[in-house]
Amino acid sequence: MRNTRYIPLRNNITFFTLNLFFWLLVCSVPCLAYDDDVTHPEITKKAIKKSENLDNARKDLKITNKTFSFRSGLISKKGKEYDQLLTEGSTDEDNKDYFLRHFYDPISGDGWGVYESAYNRGANGAGTPWGYTDAVGYFYSALTSTTKESKNANFGKMFYSLGRTVHLLQDMSVPAHVRDDPHFPYFNQLLGEKDMYEAHVETLGSNLPSGNAVDFGDRHFYWDDESGNGLAEYTNRHFFSKGTIFENYTYPHEDEGGWKLVSKTAEDGKVDIVKYLYTDEVSPLAKFTVFYKFGLHISGLERVSYHLDNECHNAYAKLLIPRAVGYSAGLLDHFFRGEISYV
Repeated sequence: MRNTRYIPLRNNITFFTLNLFFWLLVCSVPCLAYDDDVTHPEITKKAIKKSENLDNARKDLKITNKTFSFRSGLISKKGKEYDQLLTEGSTDEDNKDYFLRHFYDPISGDGWGVYESAYNRGANGAGTPWGYTDAVGYFYSALTSTTKESKNANFGKMFYSLGRTVHLLQDMSVPAHVRDDPHFPYFNQLLGEKDMYEAHVETLGSNLPSGNAVDFGDRHFYWDDESGNGLAEYTNRHFFSKGTIFENYTYPHEDEGGWKLVSKTAEDGKVDIVKYLYTDEVSPLAKFTVFYKFGLHISGLERVSYHLDNECHNAYAKLLIPRAVGYSAGLLDHFFRGEISYV
């Protein structure tokens, strides 16, 4: 069943307030989804390994042992192999204020506030020279170029664009990015906070689970196929972000699963009994807090009645990271589908 969304008035007030203050900091303060030092590169590397069509295309194009160089505006790449360009593209996409365009709510079809959505930016190349459609253009230019330099540069731009594009797809496996729950490190650091799911994934380092390539007949479907199979739809439907626990969206719903008690050893050595909420898809989905125990499970107090701890984040990562890998690999396979005869 497709999710639905409720939009409280306070969200509009919050948006305009944050937008005003944010632009004072946007040029110097990065806002990240998955970590760009390890997480995004590792997901991209695993996707490259899982994409059979990418490997076959490189052989058909006779560019298996080549390096690529190009310059476009302020972006300059020299002597980079294809996988380096894909990986660097998947990290460079977080530069400047690009992250504002890394949100996509599959329920409303919008990005965050007035900004372009990750769906339009990635699948349609809206507002960027490095989207999927741009990669197609660079591919065509490489195949039709009459000089080695131009051919080399366009192949390089193609791989780099695909890296930028898979980043926009990978962010759809972050609940905050698909549930209209923006998070800004500068302000959170002032409060001593950070998006805890992303922080947990960072602790996994390079030990991320992998996944198999997913096949769709339309590139848009990797984000949203309007049937619940797109990555943004799956994440929105089954997972909470910190600010949307039983808020703003119909699903996940408490009645979908149940609860269970888990014994956990605390730092002081004492054994605590913790109560978790679970669904058939995600276990555990959320942790009951002490406020729930005291009977404060009433409308408007969901944020203090439930909490997302590392047990929840670990369960989330086991389901979401393999999909980030598999959908990225599938998008690469989709791009290089068919046979290439090239001399």
